Amino acid sequence: MMKKKPPPMKYWDAKANCAQSVSCGLLDSFDFTEGKEILYPALIHFGAGIGEYSVCGAITGGLSSIGLILSKKGIDDDKIRELSEQFKKIITEKFNSLLCRDYMKPYFTENDEIDWDLKGRREKCTEMVQKAFEVAKNIIVDGLK
Repeated sequence: MMKKKPPPMKYWDAKANCAQSVSCGLLDSFDFTEGKEILYPALIHFGAGIGEYSVCGAITGGLSSIGLILSKKGIDDDKIRELSEQFKKIITEKFNSLLCRDYMKPYFTENDEIDWDLKGRREKCTEMVQKAFEVAKNIIVDGLK
């Protein structure tokens, strides 16, 4: 029996960026298909830390969906902010940073660019996509209790 892929992998394997993959995977998980029409194209610039290796796109995708899903379910802004801080804290504890630059440090060239084809780089990004999705999903579930 074939193991079912986690929801963000559908997008990640189709070459969506990390932000799009996490966000749309979460939206799928909570049946917010109309949100994908907005967030998928809106997050096109958020992969690789907005292309500047700043805050990881997987984090951005997670936060965008936490906000959208919880607000549409009637959760107040202060509670959403609190849950978003929990998300960032858990990710920081796991990866010691929220920055793409820090996660991707071993994959930078002398020109201060990521070598996207370097062995292990895709796997590292995949790990972040999966973990950000998992943590955000748990945060959303907790927020809906």
